[in-house]
Amino acid sequence: MQRNWIFTYNIGTFLGAAHELYKITGDKQYLDDAVKAANFVVEQLSQNEGLLPDAVSGDGGLFHGIFFRYFVKLINDHSVDYSDRKKFHEYITRCATVMATQGINPNTMLYGGRWRKAPADNEKVGLTPHLTGCMLMEAMCVLQPL
Repeated sequence: MQRNWIFTYNIGTFLGAAHELYKITGDKQYLDDAVKAANFVVEQLSQNEGLLPDAVSGDGGLFHGIFFRYFVKLINDHSVDYSDRKKFHEYITRCATVMATQGINPNTMLYGGRWRKAPADNEKVGLTPHLTGCMLMEAMCVLQPL
């Protein structure tokens, strides 16, 4: 049986590699590929009220974080068309805002992988989804203003 799984981890590493190849070679096709991958995540995979699906456990809990790590580097690159940068900037800001206001427990400061439901004070939280939250906040720290 063939499975057509799509993971933000793979898209993130592809996006990051394409972006780095563009910076090394100057070949705009690599930049176009990176932007196309980013647009796929924003427009096709973000069907959870405009966000990526919740990811609460296992390896999958970390996949969004890998995407955010490379995505923010693309957003900060002024070689990317301004309209795409603006769309990506708004997207990552919305993700971080929803996570920070709804997905993080203010008492424990833990993120459990659900965008709109913070873990309870006594709820166990997996390391991988919490790391995704940390990686998204780290991305927001390096995100440049438009």
